[in-house]
Amino acid sequence: MFKIAVILLLCISVFFWQQPARGKMTPEEFVSRIEENMGIGAYYSLFKTCREFIDTYPGNDNLYLAYLGLGNYYSAKNNSKNAIANFSTALESKSIQVERKSQVYFRLSLEYIKQKDYQKALEFTGRDLQIVKNIDDLCYLYYQKGVLENRLKKFQDALISLQQSRRLRSDDERMLVSIMLEEGYSQQNLHAYPLAELIYREIIDKFGKYEYETGIAKESLEKIAKVRVLENQNQQRAGDFEKILQEERLFFN
Repeated sequence: MFKIAVILLLCISVFFWQQPARGKMTPEEFVSRIEENMGIGAYYSLFKTCREFIDTYPGNDNLYLAYLGLGNYYSAKNNSKNAIANFSTALESKSIQVERKSQVYFRLSLEYIKQKDYQKALEFTGRDLQIVKNIDDLCYLYYQKGVLENRLKKFQDALISLQQSRRLRSDDERMLVSIMLEEGYSQQNLHAYPLAELIYREIIDKFGKYEYETGIAKESLEKIAKVRVLENQNQQRAGDFEKILQEERLFFN
C-alpha cells in the first residue's frame, strides 16, 4: 500500500512539474505577447516579456522571437552592442522561420549602419536579398545595397544595385527620387559628369515638390560645376608645364 502511494505521489509530481508555473503564460501566449509588444513599440513590456519567456521556457523552439524582441528593445535604446548580440543569438536558432530570419538580417544591417560599419551592413543586406521574395522589400534592399556600396566607394557595383532597385520599384515616387540621387552620386564619383547632371536636372524638373531631395540635387550640380572649373584649370596648368618642359628640352638640345 505504501509503495502504491509513493508511485501515485511521483506521478502527480511529474504532472505538475510539466505544467507551467501558476500564473505563468504558455509558450504560445508569450509569443503572442511579444509580437504584440513589438508591433506597438511597447519596449518596457517587450523587454520584461522576453526575459520572462527565456527564464520560464529555456530551450523552447520559439525563443528566437524573444531574442529578436530583446534586439529591438536595445536598438530602441541606442545600445547597438546588445542589440547585435541578441539579434545574433536569434539567428543561432535552428527553428527560426525564414520571414523572421529576414527581419533579423535587416535589423543587423541597420545596427551596423549606426556604427558606420558599412562592410558588415552590406554583408547582412546581401544575406537578406537571398531570401526575400516581396517586390517592394527587394526594391528597398537593392537600394540599401547601392547606398552602402557608394559609402564603400564601390561606385560601379552601386550603380548595378541601384538600377536593379529602379527596375523593381513600386509606384513610390519618393523612393524613385532617392534611388536617382544615389545614382547621380555614383556617376559623379565615376567622373561621368554629364550623366550625373542629367539625373540631377531630371529630379529638379520632375520632382520639385520634394524640397529636400531637389535641394541635394542642386547642391550636387554646383559641386560638379566647381570640379569642372578646377579640372579645366589643372588641364591648363598641365599644358603650361608641358610647354615649359618642351622649351627646356629645346634649350638643352
